[in-house]
Amino acid sequence: MVSRLFGILTLILAATTLVAVSPASASTSSAPSIEVSAVDAAGKPRLLKGKPYFGRCKNTCHVYVKLRNVSGQSVFQVNLKVSLKINGRNVGTCRDYVGTIRAHRRATASCVVRSGKLSRMWSNRYDYGRWYAYAWSTVRYLYYR
Repeated sequence: MVSRLFGILTLILAATTLVAVSPASASTSSAPSIEVSAVDAAGKPRLLKGKPYFGRCKNTCHVYVKLRNVSGQSVFQVNLKVSLKINGRNVGTCRDYVGTIRAHRRATASCVVRSGKLSRMWSNRYDYGRWYAYAWSTVRYLYYR
C-alpha cells in the first residue's frame, strides 16, 4: 500500500514537472500541429519535430508533413502515419515512407487519405454546418547511438 502510494506520488510529481514546461513551448496558432517533447514516455529521445499542412480536403484529403531533425545524428527508415479527423470523427489514415533524414536537415512527406467515410461526410457536408479538419501523425524511425 505504501509503495503504491509512493509510486503514484512520484508519477504525479513527474507529470506536474512536464506540465510546467509544456506551456512555454505551446503555440497559440490555430493550425494543426504535432507537439513533440524532448523525451517521450518510455524515456527515448524525440529526434524529429513536424507540422502537418493540408492541401485539397474534400472527398479525399491531401496531408503534407514537414519533418525536421532536431538532433545531431541521422535517423533512418523514417515512416509516417497520418490520422485524420473531420468534425471530431475519425475518417481515415494514410502512410508514407520518408527514408533517411540527416542531422539538422528537413524532409517533406505527403499522403492522401481516401476512405468511404470521408467521401460520405463530404457528400453530406451541409448537414454538419462546418468542415473542421484535424490531423495528427506518428513517426517511426531508427537511430544509432
